[in-house]
Amino acid sequence: MGKAKKLRSISHKKRVPPTGGPTSAEIEELQAMDLSVVAADEAQLFKGLVDLQGAVREATCVAIATMFGDVDGSDEAEARSRRKLQRMVDAGLLKKLIPRVVDPLPMVRQHALGALRNISVTGGLEVCELMTAQNVVTPLVKVITENATDAALSGGGDLRAVQLLEQAVALLANLCESCQAAINELTQGELLPPIFKIAAQARSHMALHLETLKLLLLISEANAQLNELIGANAAYQQTIGAIIQAPADQLSLQVRLEAVGIATNLQAIMQVDDNVARMVPVLEAALAYDAVNVVQMAQQASENYELSQKSVLGDENVDDDTLTSEEEQQITAAHLKVRTWRDSVHTLTLALEIIAQLASSGDENDDEEEWASDDEDAMEEYAASHMDTEASIGANGGSVSRSLETSRDFEKMRIRICNAINNLLLSVSWEVLGEDVVPQVFRNLCALYGNLNREVEAAAATPTDFSLETSATNDMEVAVTAAMFSALRRSTTENRQLAVSAEDAQLILSCAAQGRSAESRLNAIGMIGCVGKRCSSTVEKEAVGCALVSRLDDSNLEVVAETLNAIFDVYDDEEFDDTFRALNFLSALERTSSALKAKLKAEQKQLDRALVAHVKETRLNLLRFIKYKKKHLATVPEVDKALRSSTRRLGRTYFCVWLEEVEVVTTADDASVVLHTHSTKLGYVTVDVVVVVAVKVLDAVSDGLVDSAIKAIKTHQTTDIPLTCMVKQSCRPSLRVESHARLLGLLGQFAMQFTPQQLVGAGRYAPSTRIGNWNEDLMLEEARMKEFTLRKAQGSLLATHTLKAAFLNQKAPRSFDPDGHIRFNQAVALGHLETDALLACNIFEETPSIGSEEYLVTGISGNASVSRNTFRIVSPQAWKAAVARGDGFSFDFPGEPLRYDEPFLVMCNEALLVDDKSVLLKPPLFLKSGLKTEQSMSPITYKQRVWLSAEADSSALWTCVKADLAGTEKLLAAGQQVVAGDRIAVVHKMTGQALFTQTGAKQPTDFGVELEISTHAARGAGKRHHLAAEIEGTRTPDTEGHPNLASNTWTFVLARSAHEAQDDRTLPQFASVVSVIDVLRHCLAADSLYTFRGFLAVLSRADKNESGHLSHEEAKWVIRQQYSNLPLRDEHLDLLFDSFDKRKVGIFPLAELLKSLRIPILESRRVLIEEAYDRLLQRSPDGKLTLSSICAIYDPSIDSRVGAQQLSLSDAAAAYRGLWPKQVCACKLLLHVVLFAHCVVCGTISECDC
Repeated sequence: MGKAKKLRSISHKKRVPPTGGPTSAEIEELQAMDLSVVAADEAQLFKGLVDLQGAVREATCVAIATMFGDVDGSDEAEARSRRKLQRMVDAGLLKKLIPRVVDPLPMVRQHALGALRNISVTGGLEVCELMTAQNVVTPLVKVITENATDAALSGGGDLRAVQLLEQAVALLANLCESCQAAINELTQGELLPPIFKIAAQARSHMALHLETLKLLLLISEANAQLNELIGANAAYQQTIGAIIQAPADQLSLQVRLEAVGIATNLQAIMQVDDNVARMVPVLEAALAYDAVNVVQMAQQASENYELSQKSVLGDENVDDDTLTSEEEQQITAAHLKVRTWRDSVHTLTLALEIIAQLASSGDENDDEEEWASDDEDAMEEYAASHMDTEASIGANGGSVSRSLETSRDFEKMRIRICNAINNLLLSVSWEVLGEDVVPQVFRNLCALYGNLNREVEAAAATPTDFSLETSATNDMEVAVTAAMFSALRRSTTENRQLAVSAEDAQLILSCAAQGRSAESRLNAIGMIGCVGKRCSSTVEKEAVGCALVSRLDDSNLEVVAETLNAIFDVYDDEEFDDTFRALNFLSALERTSSALKAKLKAEQKQLDRALVAHVKETRLNLLRFIKYKKKHLATVPEVDKALRSSTRRLGRTYFCVWLEEVEVVTTADDASVVLHTHSTKLGYVTVDVVVVVAVKVLDAVSDGLVDSAIKAIKTHQTTDIPLTCMVKQSCRPSLRVESHARLLGLLGQFAMQFTPQQLVGAGRYAPSTRIGNWNEDLMLEEARMKEFTLRKAQGSLLATHTLKAAFLNQKAPRSFDPDGHIRFNQAVALGHLETDALLACNIFEETPSIGSEEYLVTGISGNASVSRNTFRIVSPQAWKAAVARGDGFSFDFPGEPLRYDEPFLVMCNEALLVDDKSVLLKPPLFLKSGLKTEQSMSPITYKQRVWLSAEADSSALWTCVKADLAGTEKLLAAGQQVVAGDRIAVVHKMTGQALFTQTGAKQPTDFGVELEISTHAARGAGKRHHLAAEIEGTRTPDTEGHPNLASNTWTFVLARSAHEAQDDRTLPQFASVVSVIDVLRHCLAADSLYTFRGFLAVLSRADKNESGHLSHEEAKWVIRQQYSNLPLRDEHLDLLFDSFDKRKVGIFPLAELLKSLRIPILESRRVLIEEAYDRLLQRSPDGKLTLSSICAIYDPSIDSRVGAQQLSLSDAAAAYRGLWPKQVCACKLLLHVVLFAHCVVCGTISECDC
């Protein structure tokens, strides 16, 4: 009874038929599906998956696997393949394909697994998560469990089962890599035993074995549950250990390296020292690669990469011509070379990752999470447990560290990594490196060099006879210092200051003084030259100077030359003159110059020719530097007088003349002593400033107390030259040297240099004869100035060209629509499918002539979203309504969907309309065309011209038609929504011509050669054949449309994601009546309340005839006089005035303008004003409120400008009088006049201030 009831509970529709085909339920479900969303060929695939014939199901799976297999390596092909997959997945592809994994036919199962594997690669993360959610792991478990048998895994087993296992394991690896849920199901399910069985027994099947180990490596990473399972199973651990210890002739290096990676992820294996020791030889073998062979493989892969992207299998995108056998062999060989290169790179990369994990000291985030707790008891318990386990962790880490330290290949790896970092720092662009990467790399390199020094010091305590260690250490030191030097040099080149800590600076100085190799000392000296000028304190300057001086005696000439270059870089600045003198650099440099000359003469034949040339050039620069320093520094001879002068440094080219009388008691003879000579550059002329003391011996004084008396006059031509006089002790002990200075008078400070003769008005010598090619030089200068002026007027200067290019190519995001629909107000690009060009504009180039206000439209290459190739789709009705309302136009929200045969406007991007002379946008520019005439045609193909213009008339209307349809279908497509990616033709509504371009229509522009854009309906020969057949009577005329040719085929391009469409720009508003009024209010009220109120009063008084009207020009003159820096153009003011000028006669009602500028008074404020008016009326004499009476009552001290001392009381009172529109003192002020005078307050004070 129970069995019968159970059988009846299963529907007959779900029973598998005897043929092994799909069930009736699956067939009915397919019939109920909506296959209209997919193409016809794709719909056939869905039907083929549930076909009753096994051969059809097999062929369908093969077609799907081929469809999403190897595609062209371009981004466009991959994107097209992903879109196709997404469309088919949305239609239910996975629901039909996953059941084929357990199809009764083995070939169907194999190809279904292959198709799912390719889909997982093409679809990426989202598709893998969807496959896991649709329970694809369950049939995979069945396939792996049933086929992982001893018979199948043996060398001569079932080949079909091995192929099934290979595809299933690879698919499972792709799922686990993209989806955590797949890893959880694999860990918790029953897949581990068969997978480890494959890992243990499938050595003869290399591909299956490698895929299985990759899967284990993937799922074992950071998987605590799997670690516990494997740790509790000794057989699993033995399997991994056996693979690691397998001989090299039995298992490949890549397989053993994958096993080492698995072991690294398992704590149970890493806790045994013997296991770690067995892993090191495998890592050494992986790192001991042949650099020359790797470079050759990389070159071959680069040469064959493009060919390797092709497939020997055909698809719908390939031409009908089949590949020859020779071409197939070339493609296969290219695939093999690229695959070999990738395998070698993968092996090296995996080895580096494993060693990096071994060298790390554990997970630092665990400690941070424990110590970040707020529970103090828990923190104390963690600290106690941490102290208990610290020794064991240190022991485990020590075993790994000892294994790495004893490995010679680990040393080579560090050297190669430093060399790679060195090359990357010098070759990669700064945008890729980033602001934070280079400082972090430099700090890590400094830490590595510090550890290296400590290792050397520790090794020195235990000397050994193995000299190779010392050689490797030297190589490591050279590699690290070279990378450090590259980081500093690159940051200096990019004008970035790389922070150098005190510890790092000490490492650099010690390396310069005690470097074990000449190359490392060379790098350290180069680093000192890069950062030497940053020294600020005296201690730092002395430390750098001592390091450089010590290297002048280096035995290596290249180090000496680099040291001299560093000295040139550091001590060319006057800031370091004190250190230069204190360390006696000048004599050291002179000594080094002689030593270099002698050493070059003695060892020139043994040295490299390039080194000899470099040293000679450095010595020549050294001689020039010594000469410069001798002339620059103050070289003062010793004199027998005590003459002092206190001055300041030379800061500016302002000169003073001082006369100073000095009395000196001395026994010197007549003498003239030059105390100081200084050379300074003033403009284009170098002037020597000389200080001279003239000494004259007079008769001795009668009392004999002094030997003689002199008078000396010194002339100082600057007050900023430091003067020092060296005093020598006199031979007579009793001789006293005294000086007394008395300033006669300061003659004045001048902005130029004057001699005493010039001060008294002496004549000057002025030669009248010109020498040299003075006429030619003058004509050349005039020609250059004329050319510069002409190019500046034409806007063809290089700087102007750069600014134009930057303005046109500024970022302008396109719109994004999840359904891909094109809507009004969206920012889109128009792409031409045949030429891969985008429609672009240039608002700086007028066509066909300057002054036409019609701007160039071309086609440019590149898919970057910039302002010149991004346009707005605008509804003509919405634009016309916005212009009529006068409140501006906004693109904040998308409009209605654009439909075929619906007219629309194509407007340039609003970023191109930014005006540097106004806070509003310029008038928008629309894509237009017109009939071809003798005076108006495209310059290259002589077709109908296309341009941008500001007038949105009928010539700016365009429509979209289906470009890939013909006949009645083309006509019936009208009214359907336009979708991004559709093949369309953009037709000019007025002339019926379609937007046209082709590869041969190349037009020179300011930014290179671009494609000409015109309008022309291209037609093939079929039209003439159709007419001929109608004449012969063999065909009847029809109204069918014709498909557009490739030259007329375009497509709309949108942003690929919402993030890409995010627009962070802040652009001005379009010019409208409302925006112009807002600008006027803001600019006038931003100054002060009185400015706005006075402006309205002046504007009301401009109507001198009291006609109530003003002309446009009078109103603009009043506004410009009141606010000269108003950020509005005259066109904007005309737009405002035209809105009031209903009859278009050039005059407008003044009351309308004042009404629009005034802000309406709230009722609460109106009540306050009326009450104040009544009180003032009661206080006024005769009950008549006049301007005189209200000004007499007004207290000007309440004006904020009086408190800020910007106006006096009288000026404030006069300013208040000017705020009233009527200036007649005796005229009665009515209530509406008072309301007018105070209406501005509503726009400048808040409600609470009332």
